Amino acid sequence: MDRIITQIVKPKVSVYMAIDGVAPRAKLNQQRSRRFRSAKDLAEATKAQRIMPVDGADVGADVDPYSGAFDSNCITPGTEFLLRISNCIRYFIRKKIKEDPLWRNLSIIFSGPEVPGEGEHKIMQHIRDMRNQPGYQPNTRHCMYGQDADLIMLGLVSHEPHFTLLREIIDFSGGFSRNDNALKEVKKFTKQSDFQLLHLSILREYLQLEFAYELDPATYDLERLIDDFVFMTFLVGNDFLPHMPTLDIGDGAFTLLFDTYNEQRAQWGQGQYLTNAGEIPDAARLEAFLKVIGAAESDIFEERAKNEVVMLKKQRRWDKRDGKTNRTPTDMELNAQEESKQGDYMSMVQNMMADISVNGKKTVEGWKPMNASQKDHKGRYYFEKLHLKPTDVEGHLALRKSYIEGLIWCLAYYYRGCISWGWFFPYHYGPMISDLTNLPEVFNSIKFEVGAPLLPFQQLMGCLPPASSSLVPKVYRKLMCSPDSPIKQFYPEDFVVDMNGKR
Repeated sequence: MDRIITQIVKPKVSVYMAIDGVAPRAKLNQQRSRRFRSAKDLAEATKAQRIMPVDGADVGADVDPYSGAFDSNCITPGTEFLLRISNCIRYFIRKKIKEDPLWRNLSIIFSGPEVPGEGEHKIMQHIRDMRNQPGYQPNTRHCMYGQDADLIMLGLVSHEPHFTLLREIIDFSGGFSRNDNALKEVKKFTKQSDFQLLHLSILREYLQLEFAYELDPATYDLERLIDDFVFMTFLVGNDFLPHMPTLDIGDGAFTLLFDTYNEQRAQWGQGQYLTNAGEIPDAARLEAFLKVIGAAESDIFEERAKNEVVMLKKQRRWDKRDGKTNRTPTDMELNAQEESKQGDYMSMVQNMMADISVNGKKTVEGWKPMNASQKDHKGRYYFEKLHLKPTDVEGHLALRKSYIEGLIWCLAYYYRGCISWGWFFPYHYGPMISDLTNLPEVFNSIKFEVGAPLLPFQQLMGCLPPASSSLVPKVYRKLMCSPDSPIKQFYPEDFVVDMNGKR
């Protein structure tokens, strides 16, 4: 912090420091996934690096080089560790203000983990509050430090003309080792690490070239184009919503989105956009936009299947070269798996069709039965990922409504702040784009309640794995680890990570 303030950025007016407090409920699923995976990775690394003792030591006792390893899950609001960090920062700020003239003339604001809200969103709220103050200078320069790519989007939606991100240049070829010299490496990195400045004004120019190339400046509003760009990024996933099944950056999702947007916007007329100041003014326009993208779903699935075949062949060559025993499945094994999944799906369809003929059940709009030789990508996706049958009409509608709620919530969160602390997307997977229909009716049925943030210990219990139970108060630990716990099912010892097409 001292190096950034006194040597790199050298702010003239104020410094706002923010540590994550309790996040909105919508963030809890991602926090939980990250922390469970972190604990699993550490356990696997411990198992892989465990060595046998020598020189007459007990053969039955392993020597664990990871014993006492730092559990990064302690960097969560509500933990004793983060409270100590917060107190140290407060002491450091007071010390620098007292001793350093470069700090003394600054307005220093520190928002600790006891203040609800994610750090970057607390900073953005501070900027919005500054702009509402009388006498605010429109040419004020802002510099935000952080590695999260989400900061780019937040900087764009601020519409500040002079907004810069300070980011560390990470050397991925190195990395910190877990040994006696680790502290020395960290200190060296802190003093010598290189930084880079990302000027959002240049990114704004690139977006202008992308969406308004050769257009008369009088016919478009760049700020509205930037708002629509940020909104479109939500469709490939963010901290609060899963990515759409057929929209993956590796599959050219942004090219499809931007090309479709440019084609559609030419038909909307002057002054018409997808969003307006953090809201979606025309649900029918959004539905028409998504319909064009959804029409490409089948082609995307087919192309993805071809790419997976090529990738598997490469993976087998790499496994053979590296002598890996945990090999990639053969084509025969993969075909057997596919036949089994297709058989299960067709069996479900046959039983369902019989039920329809007897009880007259309705199927979800847009679904049509296919031959056994055809692959129903959409039907298979809902059946295998979400356990939804075509006759589960209410389940399909609830999924679609929840996703639209998520788009509205995210847009408001980026522009105005949290409109509902308790809202969250209650599924692990998103719907197909082509199924986001009847949006005007869906929009009219959506209501949000502001509510209140979770308490710190409630968030800890919601996102920490059993391996990190030492980070919660003792009275809560048995709820995470005891076989008799009434909520033990929420703390699995083992789990599978499904990337759902992500690379």
